[in-house]
Amino acid sequence: MPIEPLPLSESDNDLYTQASMGGVNGANKPFYEPKFQHRPHAFVLSYGDEGARVGYGRLYYRKDQLNFETTESEVEWTYSISGNTSGADFDSATVSIDLSNADGDTEYANQLRTCHQAVISGLTAYTPSIDSASGASMDSEVPNVYHQLEGYGDVYLYFSLDISSNQISDVYVRVGLNDPDDAQDIPAVTTGVATHTLSDGDATGVYRVKLGTVNEDESIEQLVDTDVFFSPLVITRSLTTAVFNYKPPEFYIGFQNDDGDQQNTSSQFAYIVRKPTNATEGASSTLGIVDPHYEVKWDETVAGSTTAKSLTHANLTSDAQIDAEYTRAKSAGEVLTVSNVCWRAWPTDPFRKVSGTVMKITNAS
Repeated sequence: MPIEPLPLSESDNDLYTQASMGGVNGANKPFYEPKFQHRPHAFVLSYGDEGARVGYGRLYYRKDQLNFETTESEVEWTYSISGNTSGADFDSATVSIDLSNADGDTEYANQLRTCHQAVISGLTAYTPSIDSASGASMDSEVPNVYHQLEGYGDVYLYFSLDISSNQISDVYVRVGLNDPDDAQDIPAVTTGVATHTLSDGDATGVYRVKLGTVNEDESIEQLVDTDVFFSPLVITRSLTTAVFNYKPPEFYIGFQNDDGDQQNTSSQFAYIVRKPTNATEGASSTLGIVDPHYEVKWDETVAGSTTAKSLTHANLTSDAQIDAEYTRAKSAGEVLTVSNVCWRAWPTDPFRKVSGTVMKITNAS
């Protein structure tokens, strides 16, 4: 049988006779829609009224610049050997290594004189306009404003860069390519490469980045979901009339150790490769760089066996003469020759070369 409820005690409140604390009815109430106080990601794409829509985004620009100072022309040149090149011992003190060219000039215009980096620039932000360079500027209002574009299809961010004045202009978002389209495509935002060469007085390059694709009845393809960063490397070249040349290295037979003993003996070849004082000469007495560089290569031949040798003086702080000492074991009757000498005073320059024998060692000193 069912259990009857216990009767209320005198100390219990009568829950059924309490006064009303409020009221609820079933009338319709408007649904509360919270106001978004943020934007979705940059350049977000969506469907619009007979065309794609795009959210707010910006182009950020900075550049790195390398400046090369060059001469007006590259003069053809050759080095020739004269002096004691007969069978007897000789070193470069008795051999003249002369520079000449078709015009009889004794100096040549070097292809590269100096290079330095410009001041590292900061980021500059640009807000695109809609559909064309003259269109309305994108609105950065929060909550987000979606900007209506003309038509469906591929959506591009276009911009122009004048490398002579370092100015970005004509930044806009549109559907489809310009007609005619003269922009260089940057195919991938993270790894894209585009180049522009200043020629014929045209200093401006036009570039585009594909943001994505919006077509009716198709899923949206979003390729870019951040602001676009464009950080080119600009290389400039200025002309100078300074003319100079690199002095060739000097080779000397024999040298003494700290005890004064001659090292070019009947059982050992010994010779010196010298970087001359002031390795550059002419109208410009220095290379114009912080760390002068002098590099030499040559062939060392003994008993028909040739060894390629090399020497590099890097990060030099003066133009002082530097001697490097070399030895090689010698058997009776053997002769050592040095030939095919190359040298340069900047690591990216072409080597200067003189073919033929520059030094021959037959006897002990």
